[in-house]
Amino acid sequence: MQCPWCSNTNFLPRVLCAHCNEELFPKPVTDEQTARHKKPPDDGERTGAGAAQWKSLAVSLCTAAGLGLGGVTSYHHWPVKPAAAQAVQDSAPLPDPAEELTAMNTFLQTVQSTRTEMPDTLGACEYAASNVELLAEVVQERTQQVSEATALRVDDIVDGGGLRQALISMIVATLTADKRYLTWARRAASSSVCSDAGGNDAINKANQTAADAKRAFVRLWNADASRYGQPTYEWNDF
Repeated sequence: MQCPWCSNTNFLPRVLCAHCNEELFPKPVTDEQTARHKKPPDDGERTGAGAAQWKSLAVSLCTAAGLGLGGVTSYHHWPVKPAAAQAVQDSAPLPDPAEELTAMNTFLQTVQSTRTEMPDTLGACEYAASNVELLAEVVQERTQQVSEATALRVDDIVDGGGLRQALISMIVATLTADKRYLTWARRAASSSVCSDAGGNDAINKANQTAADAKRAFVRLWNADASRYGQPTYEWNDF
C-alpha cells in the first residue's frame, strides 16, 4: 500500500508507514502533519526515503519467505505421525487360517475313522447281540470327540465360530443316533421278540437329524477347504 504522506510503498498490510511512521488510512489531517509534509525534502531525506523503501521491500520479502517456508514445513511434518501409524498397521500380518484348518482336518479324519467302525449289519435283529459292544465303543468315542471339537482353535478362520459350532452339532446329532442304535441293540439282544431298527421311529428321526447336521457342516467346511488347499468331504463320510 502506498503511503499518502511520503509515497513510500508498503508491501505488507500494516497500520503505520514503514518509512514515515504515519497512519496509512485517511483521517482528519492536523496542522502539524500538513506543515511537516509540505516541507520539500532535501537530498538526505530523499536518500533516507529510498533506503527506507528498499528496507520495507526486504522486510516484506523475508516475511513472505518465512511464511512460505513455515507453511511448507508445517505441511510436510504434520502427517508424519498418521503416516507412521498407518505403516505399522499395514505391516501387521494378516490372519492365516491354514494351521487351524489343518488341525481341524486331522480331527475330521478321526471322526471319519469312527464312522468306519459302524458294523455293516447294524439294525439287523440277528446281529444285535454281537453289535452291542461295538456300538458302546462308538458311543464312547463320539462323546470324547464332542469335547475335542469344542477345544479346537478357530480364531483365524473366517466365521470360525460358526464352522466349529456346525462341527459340534454334527457330532452331537450323530452321537444321539448312535445311542438310539445302542439302546435298540441291547433291548433286541435281551428279548425274544425283535423288529429291525429300520422300523424304529426314534432311530429314523435321529438319523435324519444327523444327516442334516452333516450336510450343514460339510457345506461350510468345503467352502474353506477349497480356498486353503484342504480336502473336501461328502456328508456321508462322517
